[in-house]
Amino acid sequence: MIIYIDIETIPGQAPWVKELTDQSVHPPGNISKPETIKKWWKDKGEQAKEDAWCKTALDAAMGEIAVICFEPDIGEICSLSREPGQSEAALLESFFSAIDALTQGDRRRRTRIIFCGHCVLFDLGFIWRRAVINKVRPCYGFPDIHALKPWSDEIIDTCQMWKGSNKATSGSMDVLCRAFGLEGKGDIDGSMVWNEICKGNLTKVIDYCKGDVKRVRDIYRMMTFTK
Repeated sequence: MIIYIDIETIPGQAPWVKELTDQSVHPPGNISKPETIKKWWKDKGEQAKEDAWCKTALDAAMGEIAVICFEPDIGEICSLSREPGQSEAALLESFFSAIDALTQGDRRRRTRIIFCGHCVLFDLGFIWRRAVINKVRPCYGFPDIHALKPWSDEIIDTCQMWKGSNKATSGSMDVLCRAFGLEGKGDIDGSMVWNEICKGNLTKVIDYCKGDVKRVRDIYRMMTFTK
């Protein structure tokens, strides 16, 4: 069974994450005069701290998962989500329970799962690392990320499928959708997820994540001539 998957992540919500990123911010090295440094902190310091904190959304040691969407190739798109402050552990437990249910039967008759995504090692790796931090054991069928390569037969990475060893060609999901005559990514991208959630637009983020699952499914089927 192929399961198409995508996640949306947010900056780390634990107080220590903001404290750590605040401490990492310094004026540019070419600024040396005290009055210039003071002006930089006044004009750009707070934004620099905010930017550094927002980047933790890409680091599973600090960032967190807000949305997981997935679609079995024999079913419909499922979405799991949480508001900031709600339990990330509960989100992960729900995800692993759903995947476990899809494998069916006992261990001798389990359905083999292959996760498919665009740069899917990011998604699976982020899920595994957050599971470790939240003390949530992954379910049967979730791959051992330590042994995975983009070309592993346990996963399907549509970016790797398209690019292969050709670094000159674009692997952007949006570009591939346009090239293949598929619907593009629209008016939101991953960098906007946190702002949308802060504005109370979690539903918009969920719809965006669902859209990426559909897009990765269609890209895969185009490249395997099954669409």
